[in-house]
Amino acid sequence: MYDDDLAIVRGRGPSVHLTIQTGADLEELAEQLRAAGYPGVALTREDFGSFVDVTDPDGQSVQIHELDTRAAPAGHTSPS
Repeated sequence: MYDDDLAIVRGRGPSVHLTIQTGADLEELAEQLRAAGYPGVALTREDFGSFVDVTDPDGQSVQIHELDTRAAPAGHTSPS
């Protein structure tokens, strides 16, 4: 779906695209990443949810999605 949009570093061996979830405020997280000097920080809002995309020191795209509490298992709490 996003093959042309992902910053995947090609090389020997397999490639990995890391996607994680957080309970943190994504706007604040994006600002913290920019202040720390990470390049290409972008906050995206889609129908399926919102995420921050950032480039790691190796040039890989990392997506940090907001935690969807509607899909959380019973008894699961969001990290602060």
